[in-house]
Amino acid sequence: MNCNEFEQAVLAEPNADSDARRAHADSCPDCNALERQVMRLEQRLTAALSVIVPASVTDAPLPGGEPGHSSPSDDNVVSLDARRRRRAPVWLAAAACVALVSVLVLRQPQVETVDYGAQLAAEIVEHIGPELGAMVPATVAVSQSKLGKVLATGTGGTQLDSDAPLVSYAKSCVINGQLVPHLVMQGEAGPVTVLLLPGERVDGPVSIMRDGVEGVILPVGDGGSIAIIGRDADSVESIQKAALEAVDFSI
Repeated sequence: MNCNEFEQAVLAEPNADSDARRAHADSCPDCNALERQVMRLEQRLTAALSVIVPASVTDAPLPGGEPGHSSPSDDNVVSLDARRRRRAPVWLAAAACVALVSVLVLRQPQVETVDYGAQLAAEIVEHIGPELGAMVPATVAVSQSKLGKVLATGTGGTQLDSDAPLVSYAKSCVINGQLVPHLVMQGEAGPVTVLLLPGERVDGPVSIMRDGVEGVILPVGDGGSIAIIGRDADSVESIQKAALEAVDFSI
């Protein structure tokens, strides 16, 4: 099993397992990190949908009848009694989540809004840790076939101009629940990690800080953002302009 096959298997069936998948994850730190991120997202989604239907909902009178029973004129209404202790369907779980959030906001009007840029930066910092080993000097670019597949996967069609800095590493990774291109570009002051984030819009530059690395998230037109992370400020600044000009989210 190669990296592309592993990515497809994990994204298609996060909870599935096989000897080939285990062997590849044990031998490839990047794919191992991707699997852990996808599993965390899967756990969050499962927890969000694991909502028990309250008795107050199932005991509520149905139109024209007693609680939990249909009237003769409502033959198409199904009794809720038998489902009282079952898990809520997806639509009810989602509605419950929305209702809970609304109640919390109304009861705590003084709570400050979480800054989206800072939240995105924290997600990126968590992600890049296991993949810093890919940020090494190189003179050989990844194949155009590999780069094209990564740019096309989950992005809706991101492109890089032909005069973009040399890309020595390309992989699809999960950021904020979305599959995005994770690249390493070679700049004049050293290699940098570049994350292309279509659909993730920030209002202005957002700093990224982590032990041993630093970077910035920058808006790109109206289509998204780009995160550039290096081992020092010089490496980020040396490639920032070229990286921004190379990215096209408009297609």
